[in-house]
Amino acid sequence: METKEAAPSFVYRFKLEGETREFRLFQNPETHAIVPPRSTDLPEWTRLSYKQCRNCPLKEAESPRCPVAVNLVEIIDAFKDRLSYEKVEVEIETGGRRVAKAVPLAQGVRSLVGLVMAASGCPILDRLKPLVRTHQPFANWDETAFRVIGSYLLAQYFIAKRGGKPDWELEKLVEFYDEIKLVNKSFCERLRSFCLQDAPINAVVELDSLADVASMMIQGDKLEGLSRTMAAYFDGVGAKPAS
Repeated sequence: METKEAAPSFVYRFKLEGETREFRLFQNPETHAIVPPRSTDLPEWTRLSYKQCRNCPLKEAESPRCPVAVNLVEIIDAFKDRLSYEKVEVEIETGGRRVAKAVPLAQGVRSLVGLVMAASGCPILDRLKPLVRTHQPFANWDETAFRVIGSYLLAQYFIAKRGGKPDWELEKLVEFYDEIKLVNKSFCERLRSFCLQDAPINAVVELDSLADVASMMIQGDKLEGLSRTMAAYFDGVGAKPAS
């Protein structure tokens, strides 16, 4: 594999009973795209037209394969015959750090699949690329919402600095997560057509649940709860954190 980096940006190891499965992912330093190992013999389910997402803007004449599906071939093949509840120890190495945790297999696969989906060339999911740079395996709901909203608001700051119209009310972020949920649901249908067991499918289902929670936090009162975290910034601006 050609890459500008001497070492992988991310290494995921799944220590299952009697075997270890390792995935080495490289990130292009210019485009920030994730480039995992790719199979040269691509299966039918990677075709763009195969249960294509309803909101997909790609055209088969220009992109005959779904870019996300292509990047996930080896990962899905590794786990398509495994059950969600199987216990696995997952080790992740990135940025000179190592994280390890014993989790149900679907949760470990979710972390890896979510990372790859966010930066594989899908015109919709590519807007998640900023989160790849600060990838946090096994993040909980609050941590996910904090990173999602924080990165989005930082983008609005740069939009404003460039003379654009920032979305401080997060309206477009809510619309974006509606798009993500459509992609997740469609991709689950793609996987259900050939996976022998449910670990990969439930990994994407869990990603969809994260999208649901993030969307609810943006729109509901739970977002106000995050204001307590920001209390140190409120001094002198006449604002008070939610009680």
